[in-house]
Amino acid sequence: ILLANKDTIAVIEVKYKFHIDDLDTLPKKVANLKQFSPYKNHTIYAGIAGFNIPDDVVEEALKRNYFVLKRSGEVIERFKKELLEAA
Repeated sequence: ILLANKDTIAVIEVKYKFHIDDLDTLPKKVANLKQFSPYKNHTIYAGIAGFNIPDDVVEEALKRNYFVLKRSGEVIERFKKELLEAA
């Protein structure tokens, strides 16, 4: 998913179930977006979203400064490194 506004974009990799190795593809997609698109001067945020994201993948994604959208019951739960550090 690509979300864009005037000077910022968000790239969200969506999968039903994430594995730790899936995090390695996101930097390539962000790099390609910066290099080959009209978004090269935008601030880019990256994240992952899925129904089943194991805790170790959430931890690693946050270490890489990605945001995480994860199903929690009937809603989507949002994780961001700064929010967890404040808790």
